[in-house]
Formats: sequence, structure tokens, C-alpha cells
Amino acid sequence: MPVMYVKELAALVGLTDRRLHQINEALPEDKKLIVRQEGEKKADLAMFVQRWTEYKVSIAKKSGEVTLEEAKTEHELLKIEKTRLELRRMNAEVVPVADVVSLAQEIVSGVKNNLLHVAPNVAPTVAKMDDAQDVEDTIDAAVREALEDLSRLRNYEPTVVDAGALDDEEDEEDREWENE
Repeated sequence: MPVMYVKELAALVGLTDRRLHQINEALPEDKKLIVRQEGEKKADLAMFVQRWTEYKVSIAKKSGEVTLEEAKTEHELLKIEKTRLELRRMNAEVVPVADVVSLAQEIVSGVKNNLLHVAPNVAPTVAKMDDAQDVEDTIDAAVREALEDLSRLRNYEPTVVDAGALDDEEDEEDREWENE
């Protein structure tokens, strides 16, 4: 079993022996870099190399470093998800948020405009009435008419998506990845 002094191990990985001790102390017992036989001053080289590699891999994963292969895999998974979403959109199972917001604004605007026109339209008629029940019936009828007008708003029609355009976009993305 090859062994080395801690200073030699530190030099091997480009650290000071003090920094190597700091890293070693921060690790859990089963991950310690410096493994010594009882009574020995030198550390097990094979165990150090194995655990140093594990340590560096864990640091790389924590820092978010991604290999090209991982990036390409993630890219392909995103393309699959995008295709599924576009298919659901073509089948009118999902709609763009902008379309929902636009339709909601149209509905709110229609409600507001129709209700604001109720008072000016019924005021002359109501002013001539003496019976409270007739006034209530006239106002009720005008409000119901305004609300029925709202029910005739245009129905939502999803945006037509050209499936061929999606393929062209994906082909272009693939060419970009292949050139990297």
C-alpha cells in the first residue's frame, strides 16, 4: 500500500498542507481525504486519490457545472416537452396566457360598457313611472338585456399552429448544437 506525507499529498493536488487539513476537517468521517493507519504519519495514497476524486466531483455537481453531454440531454428533454406542449396547443387543450388575458379584458370591458349604458337608457322611462314595482321591473329588464348582450361575445378561437414551422425551429436548434 503506497503512502505519502500530507505535505506531499497537498503538493500533488496543488494545495498547501494547511488547506488540505481544512478541507479534510470539514468532511464527514467516511469521506475524509487523509486516512492513516494507526500510529502512522503518512496517509494512504490510494484512498486519498479515490476520495479526492469523489470530493472534486461533488464540488462540480454542487457548483452547477454541466458536461456537454448533460447539456445536450437536457436540451433534448426540453424539446420533447416543447413539442408536447405545442401538440396540446394545436389540439386546443391549452391556450396562451396572452389569449386568456385578452379575452378576459374583452369580457370585463363589455360588462363595464353595457352596465354603464343601463342608467342613461332607462332613466327617461323610469322618470315617468310612479309605481316602484314598475321601476324595478324596468331596471331589471335593462340589466338582463345588457347581460344577454355580453353572452354574445365572440367565442375563443385558439391560434392555429403550423406543425411544419415547429419542425423547422427544432432542426435549426439541432444544427446549432451540432456545431458547438
